[in-house]
Amino acid sequence: MPPGRADSLVDSPQGAAPKTSRASGKRAILWGIASDITTTDTMNDLHPTPPPSPPGPTNVMALVAFALSVLGTLVPPAALGGVVCGHLARHQIRASRESGDSWALAGLILGYLLILLSLAGLLLFGGFVATMFGIMAFM
Repeated sequence: MPPGRADSLVDSPQGAAPKTSRASGKRAILWGIASDITTTDTMNDLHPTPPPSPPGPTNVMALVAFALSVLGTLVPPAALGGVVCGHLARHQIRASRESGDSWALAGLILGYLLILLSLAGLLLFGGFVATMFGIMAFM
């Protein structure tokens, strides 16, 4: 062990190599020692990461799911078609590595939201109708 370096191994496990940093020309503290780091990690130089693959074509079913869910704002049963198409599109996207998962997810969220709002509206309408018939029975 070199003189003056005894404190550098106090915090390190037995036989462990000091940590390296990928930064170049920066000051770092490793195991309590301040030093200038001028080297880079050589493992990344030997095995460069491949460039990201381009996204595949957009899944048409995902676009149909979103379109049906948007149409569900005017025609409520279309939201059900948006939910069905959204689930089918996400299954196809996972199987074929296509893009468009966000379109399918947006169609699912919007479709489920519209279905819930439609059901709530029907329950409220049914409650009003039942109330009106109840009031009419007493007259």
